[in-house]
Amino acid sequence: MSVMASKGLTDADRQLVRLIEEGLDTEDIAEAMFVSRYTVRERIRRIRRIVGGDRMTDLPALVAQHESR
Repeated sequence: MSVMASKGLTDADRQLVRLIEEGLDTEDIAEAMFVSRYTVRERIRRIRRIVGGDRMTDLPALVAQHESR
């Protein structure tokens, strides 16, 4: 289990956040991760519940803060 998984985030969550940071939209993220857009949206909702935030573009910074705890 990764350190992030022990804090509630999975490796797939971290990959999704990296793709957001690169500027990809939901559809492009879904294609890159070989999942549906629905799955991406649900993962984003789950990540928001863990780290907070209202906007998808805020997630990279919020995850970084969450990691440092």
